[in-house]
Amino acid sequence: MLEGTATRIIRCSSYSVSARRGLSCQASVLVNAGPPKSCSRQAACHRRYRASHQRNAKFIRFFGSLGRNKDTYPVLGVGTKPSESLEDFAKRYSNIDDGSRLVDSPDVVLCGRLVSKPREASKKLFFYHIRSGGRTIQIIGDQRYYDETVANGFQESHRSLNQGDIVSIRGFPGKTKRGELSLVSREMCLLAPCLATIPSGRGDGKYALSDKGVRYRNRHMDLLANGDSVLSPFLIRARAISFLRRFLEKEGFLEVETPIISGSAGGALAQPFKTQAQVTGNAELSLRIAPELFLKQLVIGGCDRVFELGKVFRNEGVSPNHNPEFTSCEFYAAYMDYDDLMVFTERLLSDMATAVTGSTILPGGIDMQPPFRRISVIQELEKAHGLPSGTFPDVNDMSNVERVGMDLKVLLATRLGPSESKVHLSLQSSAPATPASNCKLVDELIGLDIEPQCEMPTFICDHPVAMSPLAKAHPSDGPRAGLSQRFELFVKGKEVVNAYSELNDPSEQLVRFQNQLQGRSNATAESGQDIDVMPIDERFCKALEFGLPPTAGWGMGVDRIAMLLSGATSIRDVIFFPLMSASDSSAATTSSTAAPRPEVQEAGAASS
Repeated sequence: MLEGTATRIIRCSSYSVSARRGLSCQASVLVNAGPPKSCSRQAACHRRYRASHQRNAKFIRFFGSLGRNKDTYPVLGVGTKPSESLEDFAKRYSNIDDGSRLVDSPDVVLCGRLVSKPREASKKLFFYHIRSGGRTIQIIGDQRYYDETVANGFQESHRSLNQGDIVSIRGFPGKTKRGELSLVSREMCLLAPCLATIPSGRGDGKYALSDKGVRYRNRHMDLLANGDSVLSPFLIRARAISFLRRFLEKEGFLEVETPIISGSAGGALAQPFKTQAQVTGNAELSLRIAPELFLKQLVIGGCDRVFELGKVFRNEGVSPNHNPEFTSCEFYAAYMDYDDLMVFTERLLSDMATAVTGSTILPGGIDMQPPFRRISVIQELEKAHGLPSGTFPDVNDMSNVERVGMDLKVLLATRLGPSESKVHLSLQSSAPATPASNCKLVDELIGLDIEPQCEMPTFICDHPVAMSPLAKAHPSDGPRAGLSQRFELFVKGKEVVNAYSELNDPSEQLVRFQNQLQGRSNATAESGQDIDVMPIDERFCKALEFGLPPTAGWGMGVDRIAMLLSGATSIRDVIFFPLMSASDSSAATTSSTAAPRPEVQEAGAASS
């Protein structure tokens, strides 16, 4: 019951609406009796009163419909089940003449949701629109074409309809004199009433509901109020996923599924979600942060080309570019390296852009036409900081971790400036430097010096080996010694793809894992800075002893590529139900613009 208002119970006993059918219903309906005479917040009470009045009017209409129909929520059957979709109806009859009515054609049954309350042209003529599957069709309710058995309730039944009601219409096609395709109804059946108030607007994509907190927490309201502007990115996302799956299958990849819950979370540098399972004696388990290690075991077993499209979970922050639960695509191909993957990536994404949007030019002027620009990490950082070639601090040097950390902090402080340096967490940390913390400093420099250059598709290549514990290194006697065969694809300053030639030496892999953990325990105890370091996965190292062929691995964030293709600025606009932070106080579970159905009291029950 609404706070601060007086109410009374109106008991509708043997509420008979249709004497012809002799149907009745019993209900007790809460009806708002208006705002109290003395209230410190008079305006607020009046708003509550108006909203409650609208809810109660709909609620009474709902119980009244029980008298008109044998079942207010009828089962679909002959005469109510749709004979075709609105889209198919529009395609079939789009060419009929203006002003024509195909009275003698077979009856058509269409189902959909009312876009707005019917417009009454006269007592015997109503106009309204229904929407389903992204298509809107006008309905002409003309009593002349109704059977005598249902014509008696024609006016009452149409006047009781309201925005959001779901109806089934049986009739024949026609066109108005202005050329609007319509269905002229012979019979209308209410399938499900809309008892809540849809936020102001007609679901036409004009953002009638603009509060993002309410929109993301109540996606059904968002779709009803804002229509195609909300749904469009999700349609693009679906087409992108469909294309990606077909493309990889055409290239000979086998789609597989790997565990979401396992004893250890590896394959990426991220903090996992933890859980327990009774079957394992309540041992600690993790939700996967990447499927990589399992997929490579399949390659070891003889599945030369495998991929997986699925959810991954990373216990990190929420931002316009990151959701803790997101969709990724990873594939692994034997006898390929990272140079092959760059060409493969260019072809895949350019073809995807064309297939999904019809052009390689994406929203914002992003051109996905190959070739993409390539930047070498260390060379570009040396250039950005004016360092001579070969003098950038070596994060691979495990004997001078503290000195490397200090040198990197100096570069970072110089890049940030005095005011930003005073509040930067990495610079203020008193914890001892570790290989993992030094790699994070390099990653921060990449984010400041290189990523802003990557508005157009750009491969950032050849990261230091210490930053890529699962990637194969370039030959030690070559010009890129100490660097890994790895690249990241950035578009609009955001990472979209991460790929590399896979390390297949089991002893080297074990050493890489151990180097990641060097100094971790002390640092973690004091600051938690290395909590997302990849743990040693002994089972994977043992699997490598069976022989992993030269393999290239590739991973792409599906949500981010959907953002690029659709022009969305937030990842929440391409995930139907994103995780919302607790601090987002502006988002309520319900909104005053969409009032819930009032409480139904059973006869004799006390009001709360």
